[in-house]
Amino acid sequence: DFCVVRIERTATPLHALSLMNNVAFVESSRFLAERMLLADTEVDEQIAAGFKSVLGREPSKTELDELSNAFEVFLDEFRKDPKRASALLKTGEKLRSEQFNHVYHAGMTLVASAIFNLDEAVMRY
Repeated sequence: DFCVVRIERTATPLHALSLMNNVAFVESSRFLAERMLLADTEVDEQIAAGFKSVLGREPSKTELDELSNAFEVFLDEFRKDPKRASALLKTGEKLRSEQFNHVYHAGMTLVASAIFNLDEAVMRY
């Protein structure tokens, strides 16, 4: 018998699925989104603030463009079905901050989740 005390590196689809759907990670994404929304009034600056908070560096232009485009897609989807936005923001134990538009907040929550799921955030190199 033996024991190894360390976290194994993994990038399996199951790991990504857990990071995207586990209540604790969804709630963490919601809280990061709140911090991002408070950081600035411009979407790109909000995304850059969240990116830097998680990864400790500024996003490249390509990374920022991809996340901004994703935000617009998420926002359009939540505008079509605001109940989905409300349901997402109810995930977890702590109530969400009511100071943000729920559709906008939900869209930024999914961007925060995407940032948390980047290989650079998940893996230690």
